[in-house]
Amino acid sequence: MNKPSGWLQAVCIVAIVLGVLGVLASLFGLAAVAVGPRIQASMRQSQAFAVPEEQMKIQLEMQEQIEEVGARWYPVTVPLLLIECIVSVCLIVGGVRSLRLRPTGRMLLVGVLWAAIVLELVQLIPKVAIGYETATIATNYMSRIMETSAPQGRHPPGMGVSLMTFGKAAMIAGIVLSVVVKLVETGFYVFGVIYLRRPKVRALFGPPVAAELAQGDPFSTESEPHGQRENW
Repeated sequence: MNKPSGWLQAVCIVAIVLGVLGVLASLFGLAAVAVGPRIQASMRQSQAFAVPEEQMKIQLEMQEQIEEVGARWYPVTVPLLLIECIVSVCLIVGGVRSLRLRPTGRMLLVGVLWAAIVLELVQLIPKVAIGYETATIATNYMSRIMETSAPQGRHPPGMGVSLMTFGKAAMIAGIVLSVVVKLVETGFYVFGVIYLRRPKVRALFGPPVAAELAQGDPFSTESEPHGQRENW
């Protein structure tokens, strides 16, 4: 009876973990699109009593511009979130079935890894664009918010410029970090495709079994003939 190697187990487990994280991230993103405006509106109402009127007006202008950036990208980001959810579910299923050495599981996992590579690279475009536009808007309004947050002359000379520079640098660093994470995930997907296509790895799975395709539970191994698995 064949057993998955250590590297195969690692690839499958990482694929399952990334699939779970992808499902959670895509569902959270879709929920933010659906109920985000209402949450932001309620937060603005609660802040109106704690923030001076002039400062609140500037913050509202900034928030509206940031929301416009996100809304402008909805025709791209929403379909990508839906695709990410589907791909993530397939990663989980393919990883589980590959751990059980199902030939259909390996084929599914290889195919979904290719899909994940394309998805990760496509997602970089809106992620970088939205992040850069949001950082630019936030830094432009930062000095105005600082001016209204304290009486005239209370800030040390050059403090506004320094904080604006630091804020923009921090936001750009966040964008770069998210891009690096995406590239690392893409690197794993590429490695997974190459590894799963190696002859030695493919030999662990053997030919498809008719009983496997006919069984009701796709994760069950009870209906597979024991002798037939040993011949793989």
